Amino acid sequence: MSLNNAEREGGAGASLGLAHAQVPRLVPGGYAAWRPVMENVLMRAGVAPRDYKEENADWAALVAAVDRWTTADEEASIAYALGRASASSSSTAGPTAAEKEARRGATEAVARAKRAYALLYQALSDELRRLVANVAQGDAFGLWSWLEKRFQSTEQDNVGDLWDAFTQLSQESDESFDQYKARVDHVFGLLAHAKDKPSAGLYAHRLLWKLSARYNPAVLALKASGKLKDAGKIDWDEIVAFVNNHERSEQRLNGDDTLDGRAMATTMRGRRRGAQRDGAAETRDCFNCGETGHLARNCKKARRARQHEGEEEYHDEEAGAAGASATTRRRGDRHLRAAAIMALTSDEELDEYEVGGHQGLRGELRC
Repeated sequence: MSLNNAEREGGAGASLGLAHAQVPRLVPGGYAAWRPVMENVLMRAGVAPRDYKEENADWAALVAAVDRWTTADEEASIAYALGRASASSSSTAGPTAAEKEARRGATEAVARAKRAYALLYQALSDELRRLVANVAQGDAFGLWSWLEKRFQSTEQDNVGDLWDAFTQLSQESDESFDQYKARVDHVFGLLAHAKDKPSAGLYAHRLLWKLSARYNPAVLALKASGKLKDAGKIDWDEIVAFVNNHERSEQRLNGDDTLDGRAMATTMRGRRRGAQRDGAAETRDCFNCGETGHLARNCKKARRARQHEGEEEYHDEEAGAAGASATTRRRGDRHLRAAAIMALTSDEELDEYEVGGHQGLRGELRC
């Protein structure tokens, strides 16, 4: 197999807009990182995974049939153009409509497989091209499976390195949440493509519990809300939006802008109001008396005295976790905690919480 032949195979790709395709070069020890990038290149080239990942036992016969059809069509076109078509040949019955459709589908499948082969071959070094000389030209599955067998076994040491990198990930002090998440997702993706993907629980733990201490209020609020209870069913779009809102609020609070906590709570609670329903039978417990069937604001029993123990316990926990002792920092944590809980709580539930004798979260935002 010569390079010129492979380049001719890639000529069809040039007509499909692939002349300037960025084909990643496969380098020693880089198969785990190369594989997902190459799959993306093939997808952009109009190649489906089945065109190079699924074996066709009749590949050789199919290619031969397509070559015959193509040759016959070309010869007939040349003869007609030169006026050499005989009366007998013109009266010969051609393929039926169903046969033409079947031939068209088979021809397109072969063309996609050859396109995949040309792009894969282009990514190989000269040494690897010599090693794949026994793979039939145009056989994308044969070339892909050869690469898989050769490099999957030799990449185990790299998989171990990736696991070491994954288990050591933690957010840097000057790193935003999105930047840290991008690093976690990158290593997670490489392990997934190496067929050693971490579990959903490990991913959630590494992404949320290895954030810096300034994210503690947001993570604790998410945990208290139950949104992290089942790692396999976490809505990561919602989690990312919430943490990003917390991040912006925390940045503004450090600049003495205490209004942002209210803004974050208003934004997040707005998403939950659509879930509230009026007129439905009340099934929640009253915060005031503890009975089921009515709310604290409608309770006819005497009101309980306000309690502050929860506030004190929270500050004790935060002081131990974050090491924050300055008055300004405690005030910022108080605002963040209130904003985080309000973001995950409906207006009606907040009213119940306050009427039931607890410290008002709205008051915390105003202080």
